[in-house]
Amino acid sequence: MESKKSPSEVLTDLKLVAAAAQKKWDENSRFRAFLKSKKFEDIADTIEAEGKRVASQVDCTQCANCCKSLTVSPHPKDVKRLSDGLQITALEFRDKYLKKDLEGDLVFKQKPCPFLKNNKCSVYEHRPETCRSYPHLEKAHMVGRGWYILENTLVCPIVYNTYESLKQIFSFSTSTKFEADE
Repeated sequence: MESKKSPSEVLTDLKLVAAAAQKKWDENSRFRAFLKSKKFEDIADTIEAEGKRVASQVDCTQCANCCKSLTVSPHPKDVKRLSDGLQITALEFRDKYLKKDLEGDLVFKQKPCPFLKNNKCSVYEHRPETCRSYPHLEKAHMVGRGWYILENTLVCPIVYNTYESLKQIFSFSTSTKFEADE
């Protein structure tokens, strides 16, 4: 039987995070359903606080896995902010950095993000809104992102460790079955 980590221990090795999250995928899916079964206003503050506690123990500039592996679809206002920051037109920005994905959405042409330099965002002040709110554990960004947050347990040490500590905080039983309603 696997011993439980205390909420103060944070796993940051990306290979270990991905492997652990993959191994716990079904459990985390049940936990997502468990969270979804609760009143959002009753749990949002706890999730946000725990996300902040975990984030304070992770140096994102040592990781940058989100920038290396996730697909970003900037909104038109993001394109304007980025193109203004780079002092090019929005059309030049689109031509140089964006492409249409299979669903027809504009996304960055490359991974890692073209603005990632030495594990830091070279356009930090102008970055897209989705990058600003990542890993989406703050109240204002949680609603409707359940599947994304679950998927991000594979990518982000903050999300993985927050899920693990929230299971303890909410006394989630790994043997309890919850059906996802999506």
